[in-house]
Amino acid sequence: MNTILRTGFGLLALLAATQLSASDNFKTFTVTHVIQAPIDQVWEYLGEDFANVSQAHHGFVSSSFVDGTDQAGEGAIRICYLNDEQTRFIKERQINYDPEHYSYSAEVIEGNGLPLASGVNIATYQLAPIDENSCTLTIHVKMRTQPAIFNTLFSGKYQDWMEKYAIGLHHYVRTGETITEESFSAIRGQYE
Repeated sequence: MNTILRTGFGLLALLAATQLSASDNFKTFTVTHVIQAPIDQVWEYLGEDFANVSQAHHGFVSSSFVDGTDQAGEGAIRICYLNDEQTRFIKERQINYDPEHYSYSAEVIEGNGLPLASGVNIATYQLAPIDENSCTLTIHVKMRTQPAIFNTLFSGKYQDWMEKYAIGLHHYVRTGETITEESFSAIRGQYE
């Protein structure tokens, strides 16, 4: 019995130590995608139409401004629903908004249904012109899960999610067609 208790306490101590040390660790990744559209046209959707991300994101069923926000810009807040019942969502604040340089960051301030820690997850979106009819979208993500032990497990899925968003944005900007989970498979092959 003492051996079982010591083993159990040892495992709990190891888990607690792992959790504490992992809580300071972030995962980072970068997604880059060339979009065949003028940079101003892409920015109009990406930066200025911040609340309507669900039009180009396969993982969101709807999205809108909340908390008194009615336009994009520094401090604008959007909510992105992951299901029709609106029980799973991500709420993000637009920060470091710089339309002159086609850049902003989105900070996760609240979430329900994803293991993202609030107030520490930031995705930075940057557009750079290639020529008059194309630009590069770069998304740099700094993330941490809650609990932190899920960082490694979730970061790969989150990176895939952002890569799919880049493709969805490309398609939406070029066609105006809303991207859904169901339509994404057919769309993906056109842009890889």
